[in-house]
Amino acid sequence: MILLTLPLMIFLTQFFGSKMRGAYKEVQQQSEEINNHLQETLTNIKLIKACANEGYKIDRFSEHNHQNMQANIHAVRLSSGFAPVIDFMNRLSFITVLAYGSWEVMESRITVDDLTAFLAYLNHIHQPAKRFSKVMHVIQKGATA
Repeated sequence: MILLTLPLMIFLTQFFGSKMRGAYKEVQQQSEEINNHLQETLTNIKLIKACANEGYKIDRFSEHNHQNMQANIHAVRLSSGFAPVIDFMNRLSFITVLAYGSWEVMESRITVDDLTAFLAYLNHIHQPAKRFSKVMHVIQKGATA
């Protein structure tokens, strides 16, 4: 019963991992584009002022900045959605074990002490998954960089 949700948790980890990796890659690309634009603008500032192209350059920077912001928002949404999903899966397995264990207690197949021990073991099993879900975005961001 404890391992029923494990395959789904592994699948969700791989799914969110690949999505976050792509999102952080997009963040990196947008950051590169905005930095390149800034360097190009600062390098050619005299020419831009001489041709009175400040408005055009401001608009281009705003566009790059908006794309960068959208990429960051997408990455943050993905990373902030992963931890609650894993937490939900942990709670689902806890409820499954509790329901099945309660039935077993009512049928006198196990004692309340055994059920309590199973639930405590389940909590110990899920602690690493909780910690991993909290650092998943850092891992994906580092892998992308």
